[in-house]
Amino acid sequence: MPMNVALLVEAPFPPVSRANLRLYKLSLALARKGYRVYMVSPSFYPHRRVDGSGSEIHVVQHLGLGVFLYSSFIRLPVVFVHLVTSVAALVSLHKKVKLQVIHAWHPVAGLAAVLAGKLTKTKVFLDWTDFYSDIVRHESPLLMPVAQFIEHIIIKNCEKIFTVSNEMKKALIEIGALKDKVYVIPDGVDPRMFNLKIDGSMVRRKHGLSDSPTIVFHGDVKPIDGVDALIKAFVLILRQMPNAKLLIVGGGRKYFREVVRLAKKLGVDQSVIFTGWVPHEKVPEYIAVADVCVIPLRSTLETNCYLSFKLFEYWAMGKPVVVSRVSAISKIVRDGVNGVIVEPGNVEGLAEALLAVLNDHDKAETMGRNGRKLVESKYDWESLMEREAKLY
Repeated sequence: MPMNVALLVEAPFPPVSRANLRLYKLSLALARKGYRVYMVSPSFYPHRRVDGSGSEIHVVQHLGLGVFLYSSFIRLPVVFVHLVTSVAALVSLHKKVKLQVIHAWHPVAGLAAVLAGKLTKTKVFLDWTDFYSDIVRHESPLLMPVAQFIEHIIIKNCEKIFTVSNEMKKALIEIGALKDKVYVIPDGVDPRMFNLKIDGSMVRRKHGLSDSPTIVFHGDVKPIDGVDALIKAFVLILRQMPNAKLLIVGGGRKYFREVVRLAKKLGVDQSVIFTGWVPHEKVPEYIAVADVCVIPLRSTLETNCYLSFKLFEYWAMGKPVVVSRVSAISKIVRDGVNGVIVEPGNVEGLAEALLAVLNDHDKAETMGRNGRKLVESKYDWESLMEREAKLY
């Protein structure tokens, strides 16, 4: 008989962003190996739920408030609702199909999986791609002890933990994870979705870019992402390249609003374009307009351990990258070969690196091609999740 596996995520499914992407790719790999896979997620609206099959997997949505999940004001009550309804949905599903594994991503889903695993005596696996306690430390410091407590509960009660870098594995072991339970499987990209043939001309017209040299940042805009340093560096870039444009493709909460205000305060708001979130399937068109892409991270526990989806998406589109010197990422970015590495928080150094790439088209193209070759050989979601599926 095929093994029944529940994959639990915090955000609504099917994925409209990169939020559930890793476990979605894993679900497809497991289905190809003959597992019966159930993707369990909260609904976007409480009155609009989906039950059935999508693609090669069974979609099970429990009562949720996903529309409010990233609201600054009611996020915590929503998270609590999702925790309770996730546990109930998993217990109910177990009664129907007898689950052999509950596999979760994200701390809230991870905690729900652990609780449901205890109630049903089911093995719990976890994909640990971020240190959320470190993210919380910079966004809501008072909640950091709670986040750390949840992380410790999850670590102690998971049969297997899949993480993205040796640096993150080491950090997990330091806070109590058993070495032989932690496996490193990096994040990746779909190089067929993100490819060199995608045309960004429509995005250029929509945002009035014309033939302006264009820098792109895509993703969450959180304090650890260092976008304020990018805005300050862009001020210096405009002094030498007045027609340059900076696209911030994504969004966030309090810090994002601060970044928008900073651009206006520094007088560059006419050259900095905040697009807001765009559907994931549209992201390649936005990356396509870039002459250079940027990841200006601060140095924290989280940023030194994790791998960013956007790095692989930039490379898959053949774009040169400028990144901060943080441990895990700078192990795969080779300075001058497939990108440029700068010191975290160094505004002048970031501006100089971006200008150097913008002014050397041949070098930029070479770095972009090298990045594309790397993701094709090592960071294709399909092969990565096949590796994870083999560890079941």
